[in-house]
Amino acid sequence: MMQEKQPKIRGYHFSWRWQELVIWGVAAADKIIHLSFDNNRHLEVCRSLSCRPLNTTQHLIVETFLLDILQGKAAAFPAHSPFIRCGTAFQQQVWRLLSHIPYGATRTYGDIAKDLGNAGLARAVGRACNRNPLPLIIPCHRVVSSSGLGGFAGGAQLKRWLLAFEQENVRPS
Repeated sequence: MMQEKQPKIRGYHFSWRWQELVIWGVAAADKIIHLSFDNNRHLEVCRSLSCRPLNTTQHLIVETFLLDILQGKAAAFPAHSPFIRCGTAFQQQVWRLLSHIPYGATRTYGDIAKDLGNAGLARAVGRACNRNPLPLIIPCHRVVSSSGLGGFAGGAQLKRWLLAFEQENVRPS
């Protein structure tokens, strides 16, 4: 397996718990640059970036931003994240498409593959979703299998919870 290149930046790490959600992240220059549902993956990223803890003010800003996302306030595509730039051209293309899935809606891996011009790329779309460095901000949980829920880095239970939460809180346009 090819080793991912890591960006050379100084980051600040945080963890955040809200209802069913537990997430670890890294912020730099007042922006979230990496999120993970897996503490081990988070620790790898922190070691590679020489992370320090967020201060209380920074943590409140991050918390407000994450709550806004969970409540359906759209976030701009996070092109600022060096982890986005570390993705392959294909992964970046998939992540951009995911960022356009509306709050409370779902698409299948096959739908995304068709949008990319090749219906046979559904599994590759799934792998790109799994490598998403900013789950929630790039809403990979909104991509489902044509025959069910599909995978999710945060696990099936959290994916079900996120989808149900969004369905309950979607605002009519």
